[in-house]
Amino acid sequence: MLGILRGVTKPVAAVQAACLLRVQLSTALRIGEVLALTTADVVLDGPTPTVTVGATVMPASPRGLIRRPMAKSEDGHRVVPLTHDGVDALREAAALGLNRRPDRLWLPSMTGGRLRQPGAIRTELARLVGGTDLAEVISHNFRKTTATRVARAYDNATAAALLGHSGTGTIRHYVQRSHRAPDARDVLDVNDLD
Repeated sequence: MLGILRGVTKPVAAVQAACLLRVQLSTALRIGEVLALTTADVVLDGPTPTVTVGATVMPASPRGLIRRPMAKSEDGHRVVPLTHDGVDALREAAALGLNRRPDRLWLPSMTGGRLRQPGAIRTELARLVGGTDLAEVISHNFRKTTATRVARAYDNATAAALLGHSGTGTIRHYVQRSHRAPDARDVLDVNDLD
């Protein structure tokens, strides 16, 4: 999937959506959290590039969006390190030359620097993967994929913290189960049974 996203070169709306999805794979942020990022929330230079999650994009009415200045929950307010690809994706998004004013959004709408609709990202993803074996992939899969990788490499508590959850109770919805049984041969490989 990352190869598909990195290969998007036009149109601008698709490139920006691909950049956002790469940031999502880098951080496990929700689409609304990525769309709410401003220059004040992002540190790309230095030993540990980060994004500070302190807002989310939400519908305010059937036609408008707001940048709610708090994340979905108290635990949702967090500072998340960025991978190299996440840094590259944000730089590529900024290089698109879109009007980022007045809020200095990293991923603004195509015109006027306003908030971009989360649904527009989902539509672009459907276009990018349509007709491929990834056609069933939705944007929430990116969050789940990242959480699964982190949980397997570390533990569920680390994955929950990355997701902005207060505990591991909801992690089962994000971390894919392994269909491989644990290697217990050291216990089971015996010549005689007592």
